[in-house]
Order: sequence, then C-alpha cells, then structure tokens
Amino acid sequence: MFLQTAKDAAKEAGLSEDRIVLTESGGSASYPTLDELVKYGSSIPVTYTELRFKPGEAKTTIAFLSFSSGTTGKKAKGLTETCTSIALVPPTQHIATIGSAGQLIPGIIAKVVKPDGSLASEGEQGELVVTGPSMALGYLNNDAATKETFVDGWVHTGDEVIIKNCEVFVVDRLKEIMKVRGFQVAPAELEGHLLMHPDVSDVCVVSIPDDYSGELPLAYIVLTEAASRRVRGNAQAAAQLKIVLAKHVADAKVPYKHLAGGIEFIDVIPKNASGKMLRRVLKEQARKLKVKDTDIRAKL
Repeated sequence: MFLQTAKDAAKEAGLSEDRIVLTESGGSASYPTLDELVKYGSSIPVTYTELRFKPGEAKTTIAFLSFSSGTTGKKAKGLTETCTSIALVPPTQHIATIGSAGQLIPGIIAKVVKPDGSLASEGEQGELVVTGPSMALGYLNNDAATKETFVDGWVHTGDEVIIKNCEVFVVDRLKEIMKVRGFQVAPAELEGHLLMHPDVSDVCVVSIPDDYSGELPLAYIVLTEAASRRVRGNAQAAAQLKIVLAKHVADAKVPYKHLAGGIEFIDVIPKNASGKMLRRVLKEQARKLKVKDTDIRAKL
C-alpha cells in the first residue's frame, strides 16, 4: 500500500528521475510546493533536500520522498551548529534505508551517549554527539547555551538516535521525548503512524502531565477535508472518529504508547517559517486543557 501511494505521488508530480538533483539547504522557503510541482511538472528543474509541503499533503510528502530515495535525490542530516551535513545517504546507495539519515560523511566523528553518560553500543539509543573540522565554536552572546552544547570540541546535537550498520537513525529530539511510566515515547513515531490513516492530514503529538504515568501522549490532529465534513457539527461522529484513531495506534503500538492523553481535532498545526512544528504552543494548549479538566472534576 505504501509503495502504491509513493508511485501515485510521483506520477501526480510528473517528475522524471533526471530532474531530481542533490542540493544543500536548511529548509529554504524557496522550495516548490507539491501544487507547483503538479502544475509545472518536469518543465522546471527541481533541486531539493526536502520539499516544503502545506498541511494536508503530509502523507503524500512521505510517499514521494520514499519513492525519490531511488533517484539522485538523497537525504542528509545537518545542524546549524555543525555548519554542514554530518550524515548523508551515499551516492552509490540507490535505495535509502527507510528511516535512515545516511552514514557519517568523511571527517565527522560521532558517539552515542546514554543518559548516564556512558557510550551506547550499536543499536542502543542515546544522544548523538559529533565533532569534526566544520563545527561552530559556540553561540554569540550566549555563554550558557554554548557551555551546554559545545563541550571539549564536541557538539551535543540534542537528537536521540540509533546507529546501526553504520547508518544514523534519528528517533526524535531529546527535549521532545516523553516518559510514560518510565518508558521513553517519541512523538515522531506516533505522528508517523497516525499520518498513515486515511482521515489524518497532519498531526502533532505532545505530552500532558499525569499523576500516575508521569506523562501521557495527546495527539492534535488535522483531519482531511472529507473527514472534516463528516464530523462538522456532529459531536457523536467526532467522538467515534477519535475512538477509531486511538484504536489505529493501539492496534500497532505497545500499551504505554497508546494515546491515553486523548485526541483533539484542530484546524492547523502551528509552524514556523521553515515549516517546523511549534510543539511548545500545542503543549501549552494541552496543559490548559488538563487544568480545565481537573477543575471540572473537582467541581463534580
């Protein structure tokens, strides 16, 4: 099903493999949207690391990038603090490993550090810490952040990763990972699974505090137009769809990853100019929901 979706996305965009070339960028707003690709097709040259997509196109984005991993377009990972990419899918590797950011580029040395400060073994999760000739020296006029991120020539990326077979797999940002009953839960994992549901257009998973579990995952979901029409003004239909979406996760994930914090429908996921989710905005919104719910229970 996933491959079929990928082929459909590539066909819709009207792109041939020779129109896709490698470029280096940090999420520039100059990238064409899917609408523009569909409109102009292969009559315009396309250069990208990742295309910029609007809400409602997320699943097609995943499918298209999956399909394009077999072309000359390659996925890479880099940070502002490293001044360049630190990992890249090798040009000789025609089909990228799903979920992989590629292999470390020449000159980059990396280690994966566990929360207790010890080094992780291959396949174990931990923070990606890197060094190399291109590393920045620190943040301008911010000594506190510099001391936290830049330590003895090493850059603490803040990314939870796994390195396996020399490939880097990013789990999520460390500060985004929640602890549910002592277990780590990565929002990106739940978001990726929810995006595979036909009624989901976009999604952001945040944590809410819980007295028993510590934290619980709550999903803010943007529905597709068709799903929105079905539930608009119909509280019963909306409640039923939330049950269906919660089951979609429960059927595929271990219990501590279930959406026990609930599901909220939202018109749009707040994002910054480069398209990154403003997770903190929704986290604050979720906190207020929790407080409101607690107040109601107290009155009852």
